[in-house]
Amino acid sequence: MSAGMTMTLTVKHLNADSTFLLTFNEAHENTSTPTSTVLIDPWLTGPSIITAPWFAKTTHRFPSAIEHLSELPREPDVMIISQNKPDHCHRETLLQLPAKTKTIIAAEPGAAKTIRGWKYFDPGRVVAVQKYDLSTNNQTHNNIKSRSLSPSPSPSPSPSTSLFTSTSTTLLRLPIPPLSPQGSPGELAIAFVPAKSYFTGLHNAWGITYQPPVSPSDHNPSNVISIIYSPHGLPLSDLQPYIQNHLARLPGALPLTILFHSFDHAQNPWYLGGNIMAGVQGGAEIARALMAQCWISAHDEPKVDCGISVKRLRVKRGSVDQAIMSLYQGQSGERLKENGWVCDVRSLGVGEEITLPLSPDG
Repeated sequence: MSAGMTMTLTVKHLNADSTFLLTFNEAHENTSTPTSTVLIDPWLTGPSIITAPWFAKTTHRFPSAIEHLSELPREPDVMIISQNKPDHCHRETLLQLPAKTKTIIAAEPGAAKTIRGWKYFDPGRVVAVQKYDLSTNNQTHNNIKSRSLSPSPSPSPSPSTSLFTSTSTTLLRLPIPPLSPQGSPGELAIAFVPAKSYFTGLHNAWGITYQPPVSPSDHNPSNVISIIYSPHGLPLSDLQPYIQNHLARLPGALPLTILFHSFDHAQNPWYLGGNIMAGVQGGAEIARALMAQCWISAHDEPKVDCGISVKRLRVKRGSVDQAIMSLYQGQSGERLKENGWVCDVRSLGVGEEITLPLSPDG
């Protein structure tokens, strides 16, 4: 980046569970301009019901930081819906967006089908992000038809105007306009990585990489913000294709900037889905492998649950201290500690936010 400019990422926890607002900022001396915002799994008010209340009904124990999406500073540029369960794909909250929203809804395939079935949003705004495919690394922006992310609001296209040549993709790549006519554009790339065993529809990860636009005088254009969002967790081996073929090939993407992962370990009997959340051990394995700079607790609200599907659910609560201890276990953990690796482990309260600077030196 050019002298006097710093890239920052602000993460705000909008509820006690797994709703996060990501704001990517270009900081110029004493000013800061948001270039892109990403909202993840919004669930603000009302219950989450699977099948029927007698089977599974979940409500928040704590009020959210906002009650309506209109209270956000601006409509999100992108909204990620990580799975088709109603605590992630929450209809009451999603319908708070205007029907002609400018927000691009990047959703797990089942969630995209559900959202389109509501017949509320322009179908061209809802993109089904398919399982990450190695061949997508050779793709360009050919899935973008008429819109790039912009720091200023722009009128929404008419409902008949599709944003994409296809509303299904294996790597969603959104260009970010350059800061000047002579500058180079940036890119926000979003990938969906399900576990190989995905029959419950719970265990997946979403990869987000953000390459800021650069000016002609920028001699270090490799500043990249990299994020893994995996609230339920998945085996590290299932994440490796994305790590090796996207993160490792993108200069500056490693070490990982932020990992979102549960601290709590949740387990049902096998006939009710088995493992629900991988907890600190699963998160620590990913954090170590990617030398994550920050690990933020996700999906760990002690919610109010009722219904037959949760009667035998066993939850072992995790903490920041336990997560830190788990990071340095085993030979790899000890070796990383000896080499000076430090991971900033956080559990953000409702409405709490953290800003991570990305210096001009990377």
